[in-house]
Amino acid sequence: MHFIVIALVILFQGVLGGTALWLGAKVTKDQLDWLPAFLIALLTALVSLIPLPGLITAALGWAVMLTLLYKWSGIDNIWPSGVLLALVARIIQILLGTAVILIFR
Repeated sequence: MHFIVIALVILFQGVLGGTALWLGAKVTKDQLDWLPAFLIALLTALVSLIPLPGLITAALGWAVMLTLLYKWSGIDNIWPSGVLLALVARIIQILLGTAVILIFR
């Protein structure tokens, strides 16, 4: 039963993160479809499950996200386009997460 809950949470993180990446791409005027954004967010969420010290896991997650953004999207350079998109997407993800919490509170 716990595995089902964990899988649903990871899937929800993928949907929320993918939507945030897609919206971030719209804000920064980059080319990114929703499906690659969802897969990037899902793989980043799976990387966050690796049991490493906090900053190492966070750095690994950012590295995976930036690498996949460079490979799977229309972003020409990791710096500054990819980093800006990742930062904007994180801000949007925080706002979306807060909205979901307030809706289901």
